[in-house]
Amino acid sequence: FAGWKNGICRLRALSRLYLKRVLYAWGDAGGLLLALVSGSREYTDEKLAQAFQNAGLAHILALSGMHLSLFISAASFSKFLVGKKAASVLSLIFMCAFMWFAGASPSLVRAFLCVLVALIARFLFIELSEKGSFDCLCAAFIAQTAFLHTDIHSAAFMLSYAAVLGIIVFESAVCPYLYKLLPRAAAKVVGVSVGAWAFTAPISIVLF
Repeated sequence: FAGWKNGICRLRALSRLYLKRVLYAWGDAGGLLLALVSGSREYTDEKLAQAFQNAGLAHILALSGMHLSLFISAASFSKFLVGKKAASVLSLIFMCAFMWFAGASPSLVRAFLCVLVALIARFLFIELSEKGSFDCLCAAFIAQTAFLHTDIHSAAFMLSYAAVLGIIVFESAVCPYLYKLLPRAAAKVVGVSVGAWAFTAPISIVLF
């Protein structure tokens, strides 16, 4: 090992090492928390990881948009104290810090770019249409394929975009019909779940 490239890389490595040492002492709970906050699974119990996979929740243990949504939700509470714009800046800082610490996986970059496009639109007073989520996803796809083109060969990249696209399509096209059959909350859960599965299943079949 020839050393770190710079002091920032060294700080990140030491921070991750310190976190691993602390969470290792927590046993199985520490291993699960480590996987959630850093994407590192070396301390995660194999049976627990298999249980997540059997339940179709393996993506929770991988770095994804779910992690960024937690920071956005936490920052949203601060808007009552500092205002919406300051809260948006705060959430952006938290997301950048998390990506620096955890690592820029393809699915995490996709989520970050989607949020970044939405925040830029808010700062520029651009009102996103009802298809704003789809617009953000397209902008993120263009940016990621242009500047991080090696990601396109990753299964995480393909499945992440396919899942979100399926959720967007089914939420607008299928959920209105389900609202007539099921309670609104249940219909939305069913619609987005089926949408994510329908769009990722063909990719999973081909890849795995």
